[in-house]
Amino acid sequence: MQVFFSKNRLNQLGLYVVFSYAFLVIAGVVYFKSNIVIAGYLVYLVYLLSIVHLVGFCFNRRIPIRVFRYLILMFLLCLVLLLQYVFLGDAYDKYGRSSFFYVVGLVKIAVFWSFVGMLVAQASLKVSSLLSLSVILSCIFFLSAGSPAGGVLIDYQMLSSAFNVDELTHLNLEDYVVLLCIICYVLAPVNFKFIIFVFIIFALFVVGGRAALFTMALSILIFDYFSSKRKVMLIYIFLMGVLLILGVSMNVFLDFSDEYIRRILLLDGVTNDSSTQGRAEIWEESIVHLFQQFIIGDPSLIVYSFGSLGAYIHNLFSAWQFFGFFVFVFIVYLFFCFVGDMRACMTINNENKIIDFGCLLLIYTIINIVFAKYVGFYFLWLTIGYWSFLNVPKIKLFENN
Repeated sequence: MQVFFSKNRLNQLGLYVVFSYAFLVIAGVVYFKSNIVIAGYLVYLVYLLSIVHLVGFCFNRRIPIRVFRYLILMFLLCLVLLLQYVFLGDAYDKYGRSSFFYVVGLVKIAVFWSFVGMLVAQASLKVSSLLSLSVILSCIFFLSAGSPAGGVLIDYQMLSSAFNVDELTHLNLEDYVVLLCIICYVLAPVNFKFIIFVFIIFALFVVGGRAALFTMALSILIFDYFSSKRKVMLIYIFLMGVLLILGVSMNVFLDFSDEYIRRILLLDGVTNDSSTQGRAEIWEESIVHLFQQFIIGDPSLIVYSFGSLGAYIHNLFSAWQFFGFFVFVFIVYLFFCFVGDMRACMTINNENKIIDFGCLLLIYTIINIVFAKYVGFYFLWLTIGYWSFLNVPKIKLFENN
């Protein structure tokens, strides 16, 4: 195993803090079934390291355009929050959640996870099959502790009882698992990627989130296609097809009569899925309120319409619901910029695998915010932070921006 440090050890420290935090959250929830105290301290360390980097960027003679765009977005979020406090009334949903403080929570998510992206963008890593395999197997080891004896999927009812909370779901885990999966995949050498790919699919299947499972597989295929690894992509598709045919015909891998497995694999069809039907109904009823949410958003309309703040639109239009049209459009603009940067990245063979991490991260995030995730999606802000603070001097082709 070989981890290559940049000249600035602070950059590498940020990466270690981020991935240690992800591991501790997974281990705490599934394996130890309690919050690990040190994970909370790592959150403060993320803020501290990020502020150091941010101050360094802002005190440059010329602030990079990416950083300037990021600062504009953060300003818009804070301005919308202030205007909502002044002009909008508060509403409480059936769970007692305040619409205003829900938006406050979204801003906190935006700041923290964009800071995480900033730290990751400053680091440097090279290919390491041993590190890649070690991380993914450790992740699977911790996840397996959440499955009942003889089972495959995590038993979230058991975990909820252990934490004495109403409900833990795959949403409490999947983003942290995906974060580790992406780094494992980009660290793996080409002839080792399929093994890591299989482990990634298994890990995400155990977690139980359909969106993460399917979009991660699709993102890897797209990433390999555009990064000139098309043979690898075709091998994946072929072997996945063989395994699926064998699994369905022989019923040796999974119990397809199990309700949860049928739900994850959509064996009853998309149109018969209650979650898909619910999201379609929310979209149809929410779209008519977007004009009323045009300037600064209005989450109270979600409460009045559905009784729950969780009944938001499950794609990027939720940014319009919570923050208004201008924040929504600015995020879309940022992602167009990021896609241009990613295309430039993929034209070169860069030895720093953190660059590949950012490309795969961007593909995964775009698919999710178009089809499945809302503005509180951690990876939305992780991606914004990463591509806003990518070290421009080290990558000369970015200077055209």
